[in-house]
Amino acid sequence: MLAASFRVPRSAGREELLLLMEPDGTGVWRDIIESFNSAHPGTPVRLVEGPPSTDTREDMYSTAFLAGRSGYDIVYCDVIWVPKFAAA
Repeated sequence: MLAASFRVPRSAGREELLLLMEPDGTGVWRDIIESFNSAHPGTPVRLVEGPPSTDTREDMYSTAFLAGRSGYDIVYCDVIWVPKFAAA
């Protein structure tokens, strides 16, 4: 599941949107992002490959959200995490 974070605006001067997700072993997401970036050069997306452990990525998101900040504009997460993140 992909979700966009509208709670925290992008940092001033930062042109790109950051997407944190699992390692892209197949390269499929890189291809999708490259196609998107070609079609929307004013709003590029940068893939940030997180650790392969789902629990570790969930902890990274939770820590950022509970602190009231997020360095990530697009969240790739398990659907069961959404209520937890929304509550934060």
